[in-house]
Amino acid sequence: MKIKKKGKLLKIYISENQKYKRKPLFHVIVEKAKEEDLEEITVYRGIEGLGTDKKIHTSHILTLSDDLPIVLELIDSEKKIHQFLDILDDIIKEGLVIITDDIEIIQYSK
Repeated sequence: MKIKKKGKLLKIYISENQKYKRKPLFHVIVEKAKEEDLEEITVYRGIEGLGTDKKIHTSHILTLSDDLPIVLELIDSEKKIHQFLDILDDIIKEGLVIITDDIEIIQYSK
């Protein structure tokens, strides 16, 4: 089955070592997305990035870092994405959030 609908893409840029109540922040965001029944969320771990702290975070062997960039992408309706922003306000202390223009979602399922 193929379903088409409109939605928004929310991107969250944080660092790997950020925590919320002793848990990795990226994992807390995934848990919250599940609780809020968001359509889709994917977490990407970067190999290098320049953070809001203006430091280069890299996975190069000579400068091994446990503070690599993390990008989370969430997809859902405009209403649910904007509601989720209220949750993020309570748990993100440092990072960057981007909401894209309208996207067309094509969902394939059995």
